[in-house]
Amino acid sequence: MTIFSNSTTQLAPANGFGSTPTVCRRTRPRASAETNVSISDIQSNKGPQADRKMAWKRACKQLDKAECIASRHAEQRLSERMDKQAAEAIDKANDLTSRSSRSRSPERKLFPQMLHFRRRIRFSRCEVCRRARKIGGPGRSAPGGRRADMSIQIHESMINNLALDALSGRTVHEEKLQKAVTDMLGHLPEKMKGDEDGKPWAISFARRQPIFVTFADDGFKISLHGARYYKGSDSHPGMNVTATYKIEKSAKGFKAVRQATSRSFPRTSCPGPANRSTPGVR
Repeated sequence: MTIFSNSTTQLAPANGFGSTPTVCRRTRPRASAETNVSISDIQSNKGPQADRKMAWKRACKQLDKAECIASRHAEQRLSERMDKQAAEAIDKANDLTSRSSRSRSPERKLFPQMLHFRRRIRFSRCEVCRRARKIGGPGRSAPGGRRADMSIQIHESMINNLALDALSGRTVHEEKLQKAVTDMLGHLPEKMKGDEDGKPWAISFARRQPIFVTFADDGFKISLHGARYYKGSDSHPGMNVTATYKIEKSAKGFKAVRQATSRSFPRTSCPGPANRSTPGVR
C-alpha cells in the first residue's frame, strides 16, 4: 500500500530569559505545534479492492494519532533549535560583559550604577541609570511604543556623559578601535578597515565634550571634537567634525542616512555646542 498525503504544521515558539546587572540567563524554551494531515489517495499494486477500502478505514482511524506524533516531533525540533540559538547569543553577551568588566571600564566609571528590572503581564521593563554628577534629562521619558516587540529609549545626555567619561583627553588609535569593534560585532566592517596608504591614524580627543550628540527632527547630529589628529608619523591640528543623519525606513528596517557632507572647522574658529540638554528620541 502507498499512502499519498499532505501536511501543514503551525508553530508558536516562546523563549524567555532572565537578567541581572552582571549576567543573562536563559529559561527553557517552549514551543507548540499543530500538524494537520490530509490523505489524498491510497494505492495498491496488488490485492483486491476490499483491501484498499480497509486501508482507507485504518488510515482514517490512525490519522489523529499520526498528527499528534508529528506535532510533538516538530515541537522538540523547534525547542532544540531555539535553545541552541539562544545559548550562543546569551553566551556571547555574557562573554562581552565579562571582558568589559576586566578592562578599564570600571576604572573610568563607564558601567551603569543602576539596573532596574520590572516585570508586567505582557512585557518587561529595564531601566539603566548612570548616577554621574552631570546634566541629564530634565523630565520623564515619552511613552514607549506599545506595538513593537522591543522599544529602546535613550536620552542624548547619557551618550554625551558616557563619551565624556570614556574619551575626555584620551588618544584613540586605529588598531585599538578596530579590535574593540571586532570584539563587539564579531567582524570588522569594510568601512572601518585601514586606508590604502597603510598609514594608521589616531585622534586625541578634547577634554571638554569630546563627542556631542543631539536628537531632533527624526534624526541626530554628532560632533567630534579632536584636539589633535595623526596619520602615520604626521600630526595635524585639532578640528571639529559634524555630521547630520536622518532615520529612514528601508526594506530591511531602519537606518541612519547621512545628510549632505560632513562639516569640519578649526577648533579656534568653531566652538563646541552649548552645554545644554534636549529631549531624546526613541
